[in-house]
Amino acid sequence: GPKTEQLFIKYLHEAKSIIFNGVMGVVEKNNGRKGSKKIVADLAKYGKKVIVGGGDTIKFLSEEKLINKFGFVSVGGGAMLALLAGEKLPGLEVLKK
Repeated sequence: GPKTEQLFIKYLHEAKSIIFNGVMGVVEKNNGRKGSKKIVADLAKYGKKVIVGGGDTIKFLSEEKLINKFGFVSVGGGAMLALLAGEKLPGLEVLKK
């Protein structure tokens, strides 16, 4: 609800950069989009460094006409998180040879 939205926004404002992978709520239903839309619109407005990953996240941002507000967007959300967690990605390992 609104209190949770404000709590998330407060902490996001304190961050220097944000990794955004996955939306909040059941965005397939109109009443489930409100919180995610408010938080994402806030991120876009304040110009934080936001790395966006994942097909569902990109779909949501496109539907809300907010995708162009973010500088780095990747459909490889799972791979992005794996790389950040220090896991080896087979496609990158081959390129090292």
